[in-house]
Amino acid sequence: MRGPPPAFAQPPHFVFGNDEYRVWFCTSSTGGPPGFLTQMGRIDQVREEHAVWIVDKAYPAFTERHPRGPYVFAHDWSLGLGYETGARTRLVQWGMQVRAEVDSISLVVSEDAHPLVRMAVSVGTSSLAVVGMDIRVGYSLPNVIEQHGWTPERLD
Repeated sequence: MRGPPPAFAQPPHFVFGNDEYRVWFCTSSTGGPPGFLTQMGRIDQVREEHAVWIVDKAYPAFTERHPRGPYVFAHDWSLGLGYETGARTRLVQWGMQVRAEVDSISLVVSEDAHPLVRMAVSVGTSSLAVVGMDIRVGYSLPNVIEQHGWTPERLD
């Protein structure tokens, strides 16, 4: 499977497997909070192992650079056809754990996403919205990047 073009020309800070998932740490030119951007690569299903990798490896490295929130998250699932229940459960649990540190979350899905994908996204986002998180679903990763004025942080 061929993944979407990378969100930025700069290589990601973290890559899972053979370009299955990508993560960038972002700086905002608008003075907004630092950004944590995840992007599905050569996959169409978010598996539990991806969620564990994001939560237990990539996110701790991000918070090492930025010890205090608020943070802005964006997740590009535009090629997503679905995700495992374990992945959704782990990501929602993580969202609940870090909600006090999160300014907002943007979830990018395809305008052509299957109705079951939209329903699954709705279940996950509703769980977080109920506890007061600012979570938005959109259709354009470039628009999300532009809205936040993001550029990738320097690689170390």
